This record gives sequence, structure tokens and C-alpha cells, in this order.
Amino acid sequence: MIASSENCWRFFFACDIEKKAAKLAGVVRTRLGQKLGLLTKDVFEFCWIVDFSMYESPICTSIRSR
Repeated sequence: MIASSENCWRFFFACDIEKKAAKLAGVVRTRLGQKLGLLTKDVFEFCWIVDFSMYESPICTSIRSR
């Protein structure tokens, strides 16, 4: 499902068994990247995320900061 908001944002939701939803989201992400010219041919780049603080509960965060 794709929806838009007042600020021209687009939201995409894939709901199914986890494996099917992940595959669909990957195909959509790749096709959108190709269509919008966001992919560089013959280049592999990745992002290593080491801080997931937005998923931490406030209790865990406050304990760590002491």
C-alpha cells in the first residue's frame, strides 16, 4: 500500500509472512531506486548501524546514562 500526506511524503507498507513481506519490500526498494535514478551501476555500498537508540525504552536509556 502506498499513501501520501500533505507534505508529499510517500509511505509503503508490506504486510504478510515476514519472508514474503521482506522480499516484496526489497523488490519495491530496488525498482524505485532504479526508476528515480538513485542507484549507481556496479557499485556496492552498505551502512553499518551501531546505535539503535530510537528502539530503546526510556528505562534502559536512563540506566545507561548513570
